[in-house]
Amino acid sequence: MSQQNKYGFVFEIHCPIIHGGELPANATLTSATQTCEEANTYLAIEYPVHHVGGFAVCPKAAFGNLKSQRIIEFFEMQKLLGVDMVVILVMEGLNEDALKVLDYYKSTGYAHLYPYKTRHPKPDFMWPNYKTESRAILAYCTYSMKGYTYASMLDFDEIILPKDKMTIKSFLKAELATHPYMGTIQFKQKVFVLENCSEPFDGLTTFEKYRYATKPLRTRMKSIYINQRMAKITSSHFAHLRPGYKKVRSRDTYFHHYRNCPFYTNCSSDRLHYDDDILPYVSDVDAAIVKLRNQRPDLFQQVSTNENQPS
Repeated sequence: MSQQNKYGFVFEIHCPIIHGGELPANATLTSATQTCEEANTYLAIEYPVHHVGGFAVCPKAAFGNLKSQRIIEFFEMQKLLGVDMVVILVMEGLNEDALKVLDYYKSTGYAHLYPYKTRHPKPDFMWPNYKTESRAILAYCTYSMKGYTYASMLDFDEIILPKDKMTIKSFLKAELATHPYMGTIQFKQKVFVLENCSEPFDGLTTFEKYRYATKPLRTRMKSIYINQRMAKITSSHFAHLRPGYKKVRSRDTYFHHYRNCPFYTNCSSDRLHYDDDILPYVSDVDAAIVKLRNQRPDLFQQVSTNENQPS
């Protein structure tokens, strides 16, 4: 067996359900010659709970070393923007500081965590089974968010920020009034560079400290999907729509990406531009973080170092 396929594959299998009867509670996969009576390993079927008008976000996988502060910033900003649920795969070996923060948000009902065991310590494009791992992560994200009207896959260092201060659902309502057949809306990327730039601004959060960004990039755009209008989501960047619906590209709302300079753009200081779109949101997100710090100072204690570089 080759190095490329020795770890196996992830399959998406569709089974018809006979209407009129009860929904099945368990399922198994057998060979063509094996009967159901002979199968002895069944898995429970999880059906999505419908949250009409709800919005869920999946940061995909939490792995390696993550800074507690950055995770808290992500969650509190999602709350401010009106996100109803965050679903995350928690990979084996995640640092204890980050795990404590994720467990806290789970305890409040704002996060759904799924433990995920991998053969590798962190996601990497050099994995021989990278496609298998990424498909498993994608499948978890899409199905965990299936019951919500709106869904998006964002990393911990990314936010979708309406230009005028409002929740994302208010933004989507306005877009749907203009584009009633919208199935997904795409956002160009602004990279807010954390390195090789001027001194950070004063501020409590990463969003406030780093305000120099690239011009809006069409590379690796992110989207918000309307689940009932989707045929299939193939990655965190691409999806196929059901007939009759269309993709819309936002003209003045972008997704903000806070990271070191990626390989696909030029981040030299003369190519960066001051961007203050975050400022209307700053006081509210600061207040939320200060309140949490007063209530749970233990969540902000960072023992581990060397945060892994998000992709």
